[in-house]
Amino acid sequence: MTFPHRSALALLATSLLLAGCSGGGDNGLSANSDFAFDGIAGPAESIHIEIPQELMDAMGPEADKLLVTAIDIKAHDLDSAKYCAVDLTYTFSDGAIETLSAPLNIDPRGTQEYTEKLDELTLSFAPGHTSGQVQDILSALYMEGGGKMPAGPEREIILRRHGFESFDVDGYLEERQRIREEVSADIKNADPAVNLLSRMGAKPISEFNETAPEPGKYMQEDASSATVVRPCALNSFDDDNSGRLKFFKASGDAAVTKDVATVKYTVMKDGKVTIISSEVKGYQQDSSGNWLEK
Repeated sequence: MTFPHRSALALLATSLLLAGCSGGGDNGLSANSDFAFDGIAGPAESIHIEIPQELMDAMGPEADKLLVTAIDIKAHDLDSAKYCAVDLTYTFSDGAIETLSAPLNIDPRGTQEYTEKLDELTLSFAPGHTSGQVQDILSALYMEGGGKMPAGPEREIILRRHGFESFDVDGYLEERQRIREEVSADIKNADPAVNLLSRMGAKPISEFNETAPEPGKYMQEDASSATVVRPCALNSFDDDNSGRLKFFKASGDAAVTKDVATVKYTVMKDGKVTIISSEVKGYQQDSSGNWLEK
């Protein structure tokens, strides 16, 4: 009785293993897959990504602050030789939409509107200088004035030494405060849909151009779904051309959100999406799959 050569047996075993791992669909592409922040998922036509109950149990009361609990990702058919796209469907926790739509309570100095108006103000009060340079001279005035704004000849001497002759400090400060109050009012009175899209880091879906797509995230006004345009991956695990999905929670002020977990994914031109890695901040799994706080 003769036996096959060992190399032939190894080849046969490898072939059977690959066949068993191929899954449904053509070329090993399964129709859909689930992902619960362990390992990888895909390539698949669609993937359901969900914060597992075991992790929420480990998080305790913090789990009640979760705003996004699941995201479904699926390739979007895009007629472009440069870009690919995915469609995202979000599952929000109860009250999350209301929280994300509430007035933004943020420092107006971090907004584009404030920056643009401040630059216009600087051009009017200090021609030839930037807003940053004006802030520097104001800081110098306070410092050289012993922690308070100097006045009279003392102020003029300091201004002249820094090349800011005839700079109307009081007028500038008064106008700057008016701009802060004006921008703050604009923020608080913004359309809830604008607040929602701003917190989700998205543009309105109406700006998405199928025929001439540009990279970005485009979302429905109710945030129920979004389309993300990004470079196509060269292979399923192409880290250089991967995207990120974020799961987040409310943190302190309702206007603030804090990342809880991130998922890295790729999308290929043939419609394959793959989860290539994930991270849960502050938690990790042991070898038995239990979620432990770091």
